[in-house]
Amino acid sequence: ANLPAPEQSAQGEVQLGAFRSEAEARAGWGKAQTQAKDLLAGHRPHVVMADLPGKGRYYRLRISPASGVSPRQFCDSLTAKGVGCFPVRD
Repeated sequence: ANLPAPEQSAQGEVQLGAFRSEAEARAGWGKAQTQAKDLLAGHRPHVVMADLPGKGRYYRLRISPASGVSPRQFCDSLTAKGVGCFPVRD
């Protein structure tokens, strides 16, 4: 298996959603904050634009977990509060 070293994965980001516009991505962030305020306090999201062949442009809403928290753990905590989340590889 080709797994990243633990210290690298701790720096990995998680994605909370992909949206058709930047405004939708910001709305998605607002919704996530409502659902998981304690987990997301102090986090600054960033939106990554991606042009997907045959699908068009998407705006990916991503954040970095706090240091020492793995993306997987962070996503599990968010998912428990109803926020969609997955660790990103790129």
